[in-house]
Amino acid sequence: MSETFYKKVGRRYKPVYEYDPIFAEGLPLGSHLIHVRPNGQSYRYHVDPETAAMTAASIHAKEILVTALNKAVSLKPKSNPITEEQREAWNKFINVMGEDGRVLLGVSMDDIAEEAVKALQSETEKLLNNPTVRKSYDHFMTVTKLSKEA
Repeated sequence: MSETFYKKVGRRYKPVYEYDPIFAEGLPLGSHLIHVRPNGQSYRYHVDPETAAMTAASIHAKEILVTALNKAVSLKPKSNPITEEQREAWNKFINVMGEDGRVLLGVSMDDIAEEAVKALQSETEKLLNNPTVRKSYDHFMTVTKLSKEA
């Protein structure tokens, strides 16, 4: 049985969110992260609780990486400066092609960032096997939590 949540807008209530408890019952056994953002959501299954904070941070970092990498690989003229006529032609090309006209074809930035995040997670898990690194990580997490509260 799903439950609908409403928000008062003016004198009326409008539905803003629907929750179905059956969703949680359908998840596989284990710990999972669900990240909801304006354009969608992502799911990470079987997340190690010891590295859940880092995994959650890496999901956020992935979005930042995708944005930065997309900007970095935008098509640019080979030589600078370009003439005003060339600039107008370039802008017209982008206007006609949309944002797709700015990016080179090939591996998506999302795929690249996903691999980078996986590599970071893998390396972190290896490093956390070292007791000294684990202690430092725990200290870091404590300081991070305290700084958020401040």
